[in-house]
Amino acid sequence: MDLTRVPPDLAEAAMEKLRFGVPLPGLAEALTVGRSTEIAALEQSLADHPSGGALLLHANYGAGKSHLLLVLREMALRS
Repeated sequence: MDLTRVPPDLAEAAMEKLRFGVPLPGLAEALTVGRSTEIAALEQSLADHPSGGALLLHANYGAGKSHLLLVLREMALRS
């Protein structure tokens, strides 16, 4: 999604969700910064297991696990 021209109502809804730490559905990948290694690993995991499987994410509190799961969901729905 091109984030350079977002309609005002969508921008307002996105900001309200981000106040609670959750991006709007469909925007998680576009709002992800500095996670290229993790995103590449998730993409490879999806390619290696097209019929599904299990994934374990382990990290400290506030490290972005939920955000990465939202990104993974968006990538899986797109493929």
